[in-house]
Amino acid sequence: MPFVVGSNRLSFYRFAALTYPAGFLWVVVYFTIGSQYGKHIFQLNLYLRGFQWAVPFVCTAILIFGTLGYAIGSKNGLRTAQKHTNK
Repeated sequence: MPFVVGSNRLSFYRFAALTYPAGFLWVVVYFTIGSQYGKHIFQLNLYLRGFQWAVPFVCTAILIFGTLGYAIGSKNGLRTAQKHTNK
């Protein structure tokens, strides 16, 4: 991310003003989750193992439907653009 920010010539101060609060928020969220559920992590792991077979199927379905939705949307957008340019 810093490479992209540097490529767009964003100043360090603005970069710091945008990213440090976001980083602090993520740290607070992760520490809070860890302190609340850290004692139960092994039970949660055993529970989630029963669903690990579903992860590849769900990821594949999201990829397929997302690709189809993008392709259909792009095709419709292209047709609309062609109609307006033919006039």
